[in-house]
Amino acid sequence: MQNDIYERTELSHGPWTFDRRRKILFVDSNRVPLQRGVLKLFEYLIERAGDVVSKDELIEHVWDGRVVSDAAIYNRVAALRKALQDADAPDPAIHWEYGRGVRFSPRADQPEAEPLRSLDRGGKQNAGSREPQSGRAGNTCPLDDLPHLVILPIQTSDHRSEVQEVASALTNDISNWLDGADWLKVGTEIEETHSNYVLTGVLRARGEHLRLEISLVDPSQNRIWSTKQDGRLNDSFEWQDRTADAVVAEVFGSMLSQVRRSVGLLEDADANAKQLFLKVTLEFDGFNVNWEQSLKRLEQAITLDPQWFPPRESAAGIWFAARMSGAGQHIRPWQDKIEAWIAELSTLAPEELIDGPSGLIVKLAQSGGFHSDEIISHATRLLRRRPFSQKALFWGARALVFAGDAKVAKDALLQALRGLKMTIYEPFILAGLSQSYVQLGEDRKAIEYAKEAIRIRAKNLAAWRSLAAAHAHLGEVEAARKATQRLLEMVPHETVEGTWKNAGYPDTPGLNRYRDGLLKAGIPGRASDVMTREESCRSAKR
Repeated sequence: MQNDIYERTELSHGPWTFDRRRKILFVDSNRVPLQRGVLKLFEYLIERAGDVVSKDELIEHVWDGRVVSDAAIYNRVAALRKALQDADAPDPAIHWEYGRGVRFSPRADQPEAEPLRSLDRGGKQNAGSREPQSGRAGNTCPLDDLPHLVILPIQTSDHRSEVQEVASALTNDISNWLDGADWLKVGTEIEETHSNYVLTGVLRARGEHLRLEISLVDPSQNRIWSTKQDGRLNDSFEWQDRTADAVVAEVFGSMLSQVRRSVGLLEDADANAKQLFLKVTLEFDGFNVNWEQSLKRLEQAITLDPQWFPPRESAAGIWFAARMSGAGQHIRPWQDKIEAWIAELSTLAPEELIDGPSGLIVKLAQSGGFHSDEIISHATRLLRRRPFSQKALFWGARALVFAGDAKVAKDALLQALRGLKMTIYEPFILAGLSQSYVQLGEDRKAIEYAKEAIRIRAKNLAAWRSLAAAHAHLGEVEAARKATQRLLEMVPHETVEGTWKNAGYPDTPGLNRYRDGLLKAGIPGRASDVMTREESCRSAKR
């Protein structure tokens, strides 16, 4: 078999064909680029077709004898299997044999592939080539298609229990906080069916001195980011929090930019349900969202995969976000569809999700606002049951902000902020904190968080409202006027009455204080006030 396979100039197995002379891979008749390291692995496995190739042999021939980790080998093989669409194939060509190595066994009795025609500049076949097969074998989109981040336990050679506890606590904190991203699957073990990003760290200790060395590598084993963090054992609790905070922010930022680049190059018409969902998740940039485009993509994802619940969950989140930001008018044309999707969500989503953040959104949609005792009860229960779930903290706390329970909401949002920095949730959290502090009468803090939210997203309507209200309560008339002017430039027909209607606010002391601040800042109370203000402006110009 080995000689038969090795002598062929073109190999074909299942959906793929490899032109060995030109070193080009085609999957379903579409050209698929191979990174240099993956191509080298593929060519060596072809040379050894039928044999079990040990890790030592791979290191010698593919890595030229360099010292590499098991993770590097698994990731390289996983990248090849992904390119070949081999991982989920009914008749895979690449097999791991436990304790021995990897075997490449394409079907020996398959006839040599029909010669492929020439390629145009875009990499597609010219007319006269074989008809391409469908790239979508059904519309199923398992969650495993998400980018996969493996967080390996932070190692330490120090035998002191307190040092080992710090290493373990750092691993847990980083894992819990990174798990808050909708677009990322976080695990603690290398999975050969994934292209794994891997985060590895070593905690060194000498006396009281601690040093964490940690790095993030991509599926091709290229280092994306690394850092060293120094601390002291007698300050380990605070150092642990600061360090985990810094690592999470850097890892989120590094991976987010990589995933955005890869998904952003894909046209919507060519995307599957998973890719459309990722586009919405990654491009949902706080309050500066294109509501129409996001909902169209989710509608397309639901059409492609009617039984997959995350697009409906995302649509429910957009509904909630629009209500939170006072932008309910933007989703009004979609209201009937969104309500239908939310109703379907309760039957499609796993029970544990319905009992969590998704269940809260379903109840909010069904009640039409934040005033019901059931909503407050569900949000409070959510925070109590899932104190370490970043999404539970976020959704539960934001519901309580709008229900007027600002103190509980503020504490939960501060905790959520630690784990959701550098994510799409951050500007919502900062705006929620700002509004909570206005309700609590702590206007200086409200201004601080509002400015930070605006720094991240300039069109953060809720943050501008809180900023205007806080300045007005402090008697800072000019600052309040400028914030109001900026808000009205973005939303010319903004009214306090309209914001209350879109958000469904209840009548509570904290929310009444927030409303009074908006009115003091000069935001029109109702539509008739907008007309009066516009007429005054026209008269002044004349």
